[in-house]
Amino acid sequence: MEIFKYRLWQEQKFQCLYTGRVFPFNQLFGDTNNYQIEHTIPRSISFDSELKNLTVCDSVYNNFTKTITSQLECPNYYESYTLDTVDGKLNVLQL
Repeated sequence: MEIFKYRLWQEQKFQCLYTGRVFPFNQLFGDTNNYQIEHTIPRSISFDSELKNLTVCDSVYNNFTKTITSQLECPNYYESYTLDTVDGKLNVLQL
C-alpha cells in the first residue's frame, strides 16, 4: 500500500487535493500518519478500490469530513467556486 501512497503523491503534484497544501516526502510516511489514502468516490457508492479512485489526503481534514453532513461545512468551501476554478486546478494536475 505504501507504493500506492507514493505514486498517488507524485500524481497529485505532492499536494492534498482537498486542502491544496503541498506536503513533503517525510510527512507521507512514518509514524506521524499525517496523510492517508482515501477513496475519492466512497467505496460504499462506487465499489471501486482501484488506484484511479484513490487520493492521498490530509488525515485531519479527511477525518473531519466524515463527521459533517454537508459540504457547506467544510473549512475550504467557498461559495465563489465555479467550474472554471475547479477545471483550472485539474489542468495543473494533468501537466
